[in-house]
Amino acid sequence: MPARDWRYYVANPGEIEPMQKICREWAGSSAPSDTQPAVVTTNCRAAAFAKSQIAMKPKD
Repeated sequence: MPARDWRYYVANPGEIEPMQKICREWAGSSAPSDTQPAVVTTNCRAAAFAKSQIAMKPKD
């Protein structure tokens, strides 16, 4: 899984939900959070931020 930034998810909004599904699976696991790969943490934050940016964008 490559690391993505929020701009990637804004440009590819169809990728947000699949990433957030992975995030929910990690959040729901009993594994300690410090064992979560950094790329997952980075992508979860980027996808969440992109989703909020898309939601705030005025609709024409």
